[in-house]
Amino acid sequence: MRLLCIIIGSIFAALAGSFFTTTIPQPIFLFRDVLGLVPVRNHGIAFSISFGQIPQAIFILCALSFICWSAYTTQRTRLDDWGYGLLIGGALANIIDRLMDGAVEDIFKIGSFPIFNVADITITIGVVILVLPLIWKRPSSPNC
Repeated sequence: MRLLCIIIGSIFAALAGSFFTTTIPQPIFLFRDVLGLVPVRNHGIAFSISFGQIPQAIFILCALSFICWSAYTTQRTRLDDWGYGLLIGGALANIIDRLMDGAVEDIFKIGSFPIFNVADITITIGVVILVLPLIWKRPSSPNC
């Protein structure tokens, strides 16, 4: 549990500084309109899905509570600690961003994929770390 707390704290602290910076005033494209920095205020959740402020807040609280409960109650490896730490740290960073301005500031644009931020990256990496071992688990050999 100690490593998990260290990871969450580290990610949260690293991302907290980004909340106090001003966004760029206009898009900056690094490669045509495919790759660039495009400031967007996202009032929704993943992929800008929005379903009302109160139901959305309840959903976010329930999802984060479930993730924290899972991190606390399951037997974890060190890799799992990293996955949960990145996931929870990124989620907390987005929640703080949302509480400060009522929206999450997204900025990174890659192709037609929805615009995202650093916290979204840590959430995604955390989910991948937690899910990949479940997908790649070797099936047990049949008893012959």
